[in-house]
Amino acid sequence: MHYLSKKMYKEAYDVACLGVTYKDWELLAFSALEGYELEISRKAFVRTREYKYLNLIYQFQVNFLYFENIFH
Repeated sequence: MHYLSKKMYKEAYDVACLGVTYKDWELLAFSALEGYELEISRKAFVRTREYKYLNLIYQFQVNFLYFENIFH
């Protein structure tokens, strides 16, 4: 996916919605996760049904909100 090399995750997701393989969804999900684009990563993992990674992202988001509330 051309957009991934430029870290344009939203655009990559939009193109993927037009129809890509499981492996492309997986590549997008992991690339977005590495780029800390948790919402795009979550949406891509929903498409792959990788529930362990969806749980991981959920835990990241919960912890982020917890620490954000503590330090602000």
